[in-house]
Amino acid sequence: MIEIDSDESLEMDDVDAVMEKMQSQNKKVLDDFEEYLKKSGVTAKTISKHSDNIDFYINYYLLYDEFVSPDKGHYRLDDFFTYYFPRKAMWSSANNVKENITSLKKFYKHLNELSFITDKELKDMNSTIKVEKENWMSLYDDEDEW
Repeated sequence: MIEIDSDESLEMDDVDAVMEKMQSQNKKVLDDFEEYLKKSGVTAKTISKHSDNIDFYINYYLLYDEFVSPDKGHYRLDDFFTYYFPRKAMWSSANNVKENITSLKKFYKHLNELSFITDKELKDMNSTIKVEKENWMSLYDDEDEW
């Protein structure tokens, strides 16, 4: 995965180049994830949903303020679900939180199987999800009032 020194100041041309490089890398990671899902026997519709969710996470959220590669993104779930997702995804809802959690768990399990993240990192991520899931979903409790 691409390593970017977040303390390093980049010129605009450099930012664009790094962004393109990371998006290109992310495309390969996403294509590999889709192939992994196909081999596991899930339907094309389910693959598309997981792929869309992960694309939004790795190509929009993880590249929003900083350049964070997917293998480091599992540490940012709380910020994603409490700040970014409710504000930047007009379609966000409690149900979409559940769907995204499922996609992210599958994606990071896949990265773990490829040794991009450790067993401990995967366990920590799953623990964070278990502890915070209800909080993330509670941001949408009033959606039925519309």
